[in-house]
Amino acid sequence: MNPISVARAQAKYQRLWDEFNRKVDIFIERVAEYGREYAELGYGGEVSVTLEPIENGYAIVASGQAVGFLEFGAGATAIPNEFANQVSYEVRPGSWSETHARMYSSTLDAFGLGWWVFGNVIYYEVQPRNAMQGAWEAVHDVWRDIAMEVFS
Repeated sequence: MNPISVARAQAKYQRLWDEFNRKVDIFIERVAEYGREYAELGYGGEVSVTLEPIENGYAIVASGQAVGFLEFGAGATAIPNEFANQVSYEVRPGSWSETHARMYSSTLDAFGLGWWVFGNVIYYEVQPRNAMQGAWEAVHDVWRDIAMEVFS
């Protein structure tokens, strides 16, 4: 075996490996950015949605005072989704009203679903937007297309 041909093979292998890893980084970032944009659209600009680097990828992070309301809804329409177990509060119909009854002049209505006053407006429900849930599903639908673009 010729030492020069072995060195050339090793150099070629290293170039291919480096190129593959560069494409993996591009793929991961593009998939994460697609999810971030999807969530941002879902929240309608009322919530800040960013990418935060984590080990081996990115986290899509929604920040803002209304994230919980907008993601899961509130009142009669509060619906847990895949991410409800990642928050520090209970997500179910009426849970916000019960938890914050004293702070926001809330009370339970005759149906036990709750209502509250915020900004001089009476609310019975906030429709969930499920923006992060939607982003999760959208990323699962599009990752193959992104992979084909990046690795072709």
